[in-house]
Amino acid sequence: MDPLARAPLAAGAGSRWRPRRGTLLGGGALLLLCAALFLRDLGSIPLFDPDEPRYAGPAREMARGGDLLVPRLNGEPRLEKPVLFYWLVAGSIRVLGESEFAARLPSALAGCATVLATAAFAARRFGGRAGLLSGAILALSPLFLALSRVAVTDMTVTLLASLAFFAFDAARRGSGRAFLGFAGALGLAAATKGPPALAPLLLSLAAALLLDRERTRFRAGTLAAGAALFLALALAWPAALLLRLGAERWGEWAGAVVGRESVGRFLGGYRHPQPPTFYLPVLLGGFFPWSLLLLGAIPLALRTRGEPRPRTLLALLVWAGTTLVFFSVSRSKLMPYVLPAFPPLAILCGAWLAKETEARGRALPWRLSGAAAGLALLLGVLLAPLFGRAAERDALLRSPWFAAGAAGVAVFAVAAGIYRRVPHALAAAGFAFSSLLGAASDAAPVLFHENARVAETGRALAEFAGQQGALVVVGRLRTGVVYYADRTVAKERDLGSALLHRREGAPLVVAVERKRLDATPPELRGRFREVSPSRRLPGATTAILVAPPAPGGV
Repeated sequence: MDPLARAPLAAGAGSRWRPRRGTLLGGGALLLLCAALFLRDLGSIPLFDPDEPRYAGPAREMARGGDLLVPRLNGEPRLEKPVLFYWLVAGSIRVLGESEFAARLPSALAGCATVLATAAFAARRFGGRAGLLSGAILALSPLFLALSRVAVTDMTVTLLASLAFFAFDAARRGSGRAFLGFAGALGLAAATKGPPALAPLLLSLAAALLLDRERTRFRAGTLAAGAALFLALALAWPAALLLRLGAERWGEWAGAVVGRESVGRFLGGYRHPQPPTFYLPVLLGGFFPWSLLLLGAIPLALRTRGEPRPRTLLALLVWAGTTLVFFSVSRSKLMPYVLPAFPPLAILCGAWLAKETEARGRALPWRLSGAAAGLALLLGVLLAPLFGRAAERDALLRSPWFAAGAAGVAVFAVAAGIYRRVPHALAAAGFAFSSLLGAASDAAPVLFHENARVAETGRALAEFAGQQGALVVVGRLRTGVVYYADRTVAKERDLGSALLHRREGAPLVVAVERKRLDATPPELRGRFREVSPSRRLPGATTAILVAPPAPGGV
């Protein structure tokens, strides 16, 4: 029998798994690692335009007592996505106040919960060492780490998809309550992102059942209760919208959302079209350096002769593969879409690594340790002199945390490549990631200068408009400008059209790119005066103009 099938797997469906003291200590260490990686300097950078303000803006209005059913951005309804994530961000803002930290906290907590749930599942199925390694690998994956620090839906969806898979695995072993957990997690995922959150997971579960040739039987009452729970959670918001909008307008909304946001994105690629191979480098780079472990983990998952059914390793591989294939076939592609594949990949790698290190006294296999050390050093040598512009490179090098992070990378290379010690390598990787986050926070004004300029433009518009002034952006209207102006902002194609927004007794404040302003006729420019905001970033490319109130209500 495969060594992975002993202990927790052999315990059977009816036994209770109780974590040992070492497993609990490992869970505490994972929690500290997550806090260091996901919460550190979480609010030090302005919201990333355009995605974060699209969620934080409507959530802020809800937290202030606005409409909880219809999210609104810049005065317009935003009904393309379900409402659950808006509620989570609104709750965080209501408790902690309006800040970037509060807006991003739900994603950070979802990241922590995903790591802990992944570790607990792996520990239950493959032993405590596999659980600790799986959780650490997931937390230290670059793409997973990055998306746990931004206010978008993908981390919440990944958490709910993971919980649904883990619950279904338990339900296949005879737990009726676990099936209800599976249905509940699916319903919440649908309430977070709609059908795209469900399709890859459901396809993978169906494929895993077929490959196992297993007929999992559930009681009729359990199936009925699960279906009712799923429908209640998934359809609560659409049903409430039906009552609010009426049948005709609701039908138009539902057709537009399903046709454009689901079918349109999948088949037509009306947004973000990419080639079918788009996710291969995303997966290899976003999961690096742990993607090296897949060379051993995937063959292990395919060798399932000794694993009792249900074959968890095979199901995990099918889940990750189905997610990758599903979104590769889709015409519309963004890097975060493939994030739900990371928990199963982390478990596969953690289980294989636990098996290998147990056989070798906690030492990595030579081929893996040499590759890890060589690639870590090569990556540092190649990227250090090539990173960004001179100003960005200098800002990073001035931070003491950058030197600490570089030392962590070197220790990881030595621990993995020479001594082949797994605990030391993981500790060094965690220290390196946390230190590099500190360096990025110190250098944030330079590294993320575009975000800072967008935020500055929004604040400048609000500064000169007062309570009654009209706000206009000539040219491209960025979502971040709307968020940081904290007012409704109009968009116009030129300064002449912007003048139509003047009101009696209130100034008109306009943001315009300086290149566009330089091309404006002098007689039109003469109707505005340029002002300097109290907070002005070096190299700003946007001019802030003020026109006097319209006379006589014109």
